[in-house]
Amino acid sequence: MVSKLVREKLKPIVFRSVGIFRNNIKFEYNALSITIEQQFKPQSSYRNLNTSTNKLGISPELDIHILKQRRKEARNAGYYLYPIINNFDNLTTLSIIDSNIPFTAFADIGRVLPNLNKLELYKVNLVKSPTDIIVSSDISFPPNLKCLKITFTKVVITDLSDPYKYLFNKNNENYSYERFLLPKHSLYFLKHLQYVPSDRLNNNDASHELEEFLEINPGLESLCVEFYNLKMDSGLNSLKFLRTDESVCFNSIANVSSLNSINTLIFNLHTVENTANFSKLCILCNNLVELRLFNFAIIDSQVLIDDFITPVIPNLLKLKILQISGIHNNQSPKIFDFTKFTQIEELILHGFGSISDMKFDSCKSLKRLEFAFSDDDNSDKFMKKLNSYGGWTFKYKDHRFYGIKN
Repeated sequence: MVSKLVREKLKPIVFRSVGIFRNNIKFEYNALSITIEQQFKPQSSYRNLNTSTNKLGISPELDIHILKQRRKEARNAGYYLYPIINNFDNLTTLSIIDSNIPFTAFADIGRVLPNLNKLELYKVNLVKSPTDIIVSSDISFPPNLKCLKITFTKVVITDLSDPYKYLFNKNNENYSYERFLLPKHSLYFLKHLQYVPSDRLNNNDASHELEEFLEINPGLESLCVEFYNLKMDSGLNSLKFLRTDESVCFNSIANVSSLNSINTLIFNLHTVENTANFSKLCILCNNLVELRLFNFAIIDSQVLIDDFITPVIPNLLKLKILQISGIHNNQSPKIFDFTKFTQIEELILHGFGSISDMKFDSCKSLKRLEFAFSDDDNSDKFMKKLNSYGGWTFKYKDHRFYGIKN
């Protein structure tokens, strides 16, 4: 009677948040489970649980000191953990991170989890056998999906059918890889898409699956895409938020008059060669309110500001927030001049080293400042410099300087 009552209480509908972590999973003791517990150090991390929604996270992450090979074995365990989600038909959010899962089972996710509105795959391998006849287009997404994130996901083919051999396989020759293609499905409620192809495969000759997906999902409001040669003549007219990098393609730039609907642009700069694409994209987005640039290419900060940011600012009359991350000032002292950014209300600078000097006091619209740099040794000197600006109040907290105009 007690057992029946417990089973009734444990029905999926009573859960608001469910997390599956390695240190919580206990098996009956046998040779296989003993080997697993000896090899992996328990880890407790519950930060990703969101109690406001029905949520399940499968995340076989390991302690940072565990060898990379053992981490691969933990990923393999996800193949046998994935079927658990079949018991949670009221699930609304599913995040699968750094794990291997069965391709055939995942392809049926739309039927198994019809109430899902957020799906995230990060560094996920969709595993199939050589005899499985299944492709990305066979995936049925949940009909009510509002947010879809697919990052560094690929298809893996293996002939290892024995569970023990699969879990503890250390030979990469037992795997072959296929590129995951974004299925061409129309999702009526989809508003946010994040798509980053796998870094393990060459995407230079990739098909135009993202462009085709965008064409049949015209209601998309937010798009995050990196390492993908996105054609700028795609259906982007409904976008309000765009996060991309210099991989965007401007070969057909003549077909794009403007991207007026975009009010927030985040641009990740990884290489020096295509820096001009940043300026081109900014000119197209002439209704930008928020612009955030992340410089991973270690381009000279003075050149980046003077040659690529300053020229486009006059065209962005509605711009209120400007962030530049990746400021490198480890060589000769430089003066960063923001006097031409007259419409900016909030300026955010993050980087390495420290800023020797800057000009912003003539920016009439500027109300808020934030500076974050790694050189704490000069924090007192920098604070003294900031306090010399009249009409501003500054404070230093958590390696950041915050300024508010009086």
